[in-house]
Amino acid sequence: MKRYFAYIIAAAALAAGCSEQEEGAAGKGFGRLEIRTAADAGIVTRAVPTPDAGAFSLTLTGDGYEGRWPSVDAFALCDTIFREGTYTARIAWGDPAAEGADKVCYAGEQRFTLQARRTNTVSVTATVANSQTRVRTTEQFRNYFHDAHFTVRTGAGNTFEFAAEGGEAVFVQAGTALRVNGTARRQSQTGTDEGPEVSFSATLDGVTKARTCHTFTFDASQAGSVTVTILLDEGEQVIAPVEIELNDDAIYNEQ
Repeated sequence: MKRYFAYIIAAAALAAGCSEQEEGAAGKGFGRLEIRTAADAGIVTRAVPTPDAGAFSLTLTGDGYEGRWPSVDAFALCDTIFREGTYTARIAWGDPAAEGADKVCYAGEQRFTLQARRTNTVSVTATVANSQTRVRTTEQFRNYFHDAHFTVRTGAGNTFEFAAEGGEAVFVQAGTALRVNGTARRQSQTGTDEGPEVSFSATLDGVTKARTCHTFTFDASQAGSVTVTILLDEGEQVIAPVEIELNDDAIYNEQ
């Protein structure tokens, strides 16, 4: 869902901290600018935070010109006029390097031509600029293994824990590597112990994609073997066998 906000530059004196593209240029060849912003929370696995109305930072670049504002609200306080020409408006919110449960960030840009002697309306849509990841298991996996725990490590060095029942997806950097390590216990063969503990791992082939949730799903449809399905939001998936390692206790218990 997109939320739209409009900010209209009032024809008044410049607020403190604002600057014109060219002083005394309120005549032929210059126009004003109205910015409309939209936040598109495009990752569908959960509801994600969206920015407040004027919270986007704004960068405006053109031929020989660059202007920056900490927020669209700050831009709206300025009665800045701009020389006619072609510009690019960029908006952003959040930290693309941050990783964690609620660390969503947005970015978007729009190229436009500003015409003189009029107020030009420009709409910019910001989409989710980072990625998500999570771990899930199938019912077959849970029937064959118990006490499973998973750790996802990102290329940035952060780690996130998941249980067999799954959990909320976490935001990670776009363009990062993902590796999952896990441990679980097989069903006991004697009924008198917890069963042998095993470990396994899986790695994302390539790097994470922006605006995409990368879901590692572990399955054990064939007894004694494990496969992992890496599912992306757009339906792309990779199914691969997972090598199971027996620790010393597991080897001892199986003898």
